Amino acid sequence: MEFRQIKESVMALKIRLYKYILMSVISSFPVYADESNFDEVVIGVFADRGIEEAQSRWQPMINWLNQQIPEYRFQLLALELGMLQAEVSSQRLQFMIINPSESIRLGRIFPLSWMATLISPLAGGTTTATGSALWVRENSPYHTTENLAGKRIGTVDRRAFGGFMAMENEALRPEYPKNFLSQAQELGYPHENIVRALLDNNIEAAILPVCLVESLIARQKLDAGKLRIINSKTPTSFECQVSTELYPNWSFAMLGNADRQLAKKIVQSLLNLPGDSPEAKAAQSLGWSVPESQVELDRLFENLGIHPLQLSMWQQLLRWIVQYYYVATLIAIIFTILPIQYVILKFRFHRNSLRLRKMQDDFQQIQRRALVDKLGASLAHELNQPLSAIRLYADGEISRQKKGDSQTNIVELLTKIRKQVIRVDEVVKRLRQLLKKEPVSKTSFDLSNLLQETCALVSLYAQRYNITIKQGYISNPVIFYGDRIGLEQLLVNLLTNAIDSTAEAGNNLIFIELLQTKLDVSLSVYDQGVGLNAPLSKLMTPFVTSKANGVGLGLTVCQEVVESHLGKFTLRNRAHGGVEAKVCLPRKVGNNDAG
Repeated sequence: MEFRQIKESVMALKIRLYKYILMSVISSFPVYADESNFDEVVIGVFADRGIEEAQSRWQPMINWLNQQIPEYRFQLLALELGMLQAEVSSQRLQFMIINPSESIRLGRIFPLSWMATLISPLAGGTTTATGSALWVRENSPYHTTENLAGKRIGTVDRRAFGGFMAMENEALRPEYPKNFLSQAQELGYPHENIVRALLDNNIEAAILPVCLVESLIARQKLDAGKLRIINSKTPTSFECQVSTELYPNWSFAMLGNADRQLAKKIVQSLLNLPGDSPEAKAAQSLGWSVPESQVELDRLFENLGIHPLQLSMWQQLLRWIVQYYYVATLIAIIFTILPIQYVILKFRFHRNSLRLRKMQDDFQQIQRRALVDKLGASLAHELNQPLSAIRLYADGEISRQKKGDSQTNIVELLTKIRKQVIRVDEVVKRLRQLLKKEPVSKTSFDLSNLLQETCALVSLYAQRYNITIKQGYISNPVIFYGDRIGLEQLLVNLLTNAIDSTAEAGNNLIFIELLQTKLDVSLSVYDQGVGLNAPLSKLMTPFVTSKANGVGLGLTVCQEVVESHLGKFTLRNRAHGGVEAKVCLPRKVGNNDAG
């Protein structure tokens, strides 16, 4: 059985050999027919490695078609990249032999149909043999793609598929550094220029088509062992080094103006081309096979953002608007109304904020006037003392002058009068500060000194009720950044409330304490009064008061002043009677250090 199969194979081989010899003899005879009787068919081919290389590679294939389909005269037209699309646009070409990248670029713009895919002799015959190889010099210090990040990497052209594009798509993988191809340099065709630049140390690595280095070595144009592959992804039994995924090989395609009956004959002739024929070998192939899928090629172009059918962001938006007109209109209305509504709300917020600020200022002013009324007798008494002394000094001097006594020490007298004037000035100054109505102004001041001045201001009010103010504050300066007038008003409120409550309970002592740390300052006022007679939330409500002559703004103002300093204000009943009012203020407020 085996002998019979061998015999049949030998006979089939003889028949094919005789047929080939016969066709070669016939084709060698001169043709005397008028060439004008033949239909001329122009087949374009992409000359990615130059015109001469394309002609030597593909002209035998054209001769084969002339032999197989003698009623047509096939002519080869080798085209470089710049002329390829122009020739297709002119409809001069009917068929094309084209590499994968240009088949996508042209096939998604012009009516292009794939008829057959070239079979590569690699791996015993495969139609997926297009890709890139990344090469460095054998003695190069670079061994990984991470080492080559940001280094000079040469390529003939960024549009070369079996070169830069396949490598660029590979570099999108997460294992590649982001700046891997940041210094890629286009050196132009032919590819031998890239190899020469690499050997001359002008670049650190070279992106070359699959099998180019092996071909140069086979043609003795490059010494074996001079170059080393990086990131090898070479499939099993694949004869050439590869650094990327492999994509479909060259294709034979027809354009929209091609004759379909002729296309059928061409496909039959290409599929019948023997893999060991001179025409197949010249094309660096084992013949032709059925067309390969273009899906991976489309995906590569989409990944790189250069697919001919890939719309720009604005084109996609316009298409979406046309497709979803009503939704787009609704969105447009919403996005038109929302900004207007935002402006209106912001305007109203600003206006209401100003109104609220004015009301707060008015509240504070009312409460300040109430405090002046409350301290009126004390202030009058405090002013009356220095004024009475001044009048006494003046009357005494007038009396002495009338009696003819001129022995008065004028300097001493004027010094006494000046001292009393200063006392009056200080009282008036404190009164003006208490009555001031102006925007909050924060400055640095001594909080300990402010406390002493405030205690002096309310001391006469305390004496009226026989109340003693015991001070436990720090004698050293306590520098604080804040609203001095507001804090003075807060202190007057707390002290007068403590005096009123202590007097109502029939006691005679209140205690005020000032403590400081690196982070905050705390002020506590302890009274011996009757304690809180309502919930704190109610006491903090404006115009709510338990006093017969009260305004009901004191604690509200205290709360606002403390909140404006980002502090904390608390009131609580003490275990042994009375109330503790505590204010805790952070040492740093705004952009200023409080000390």
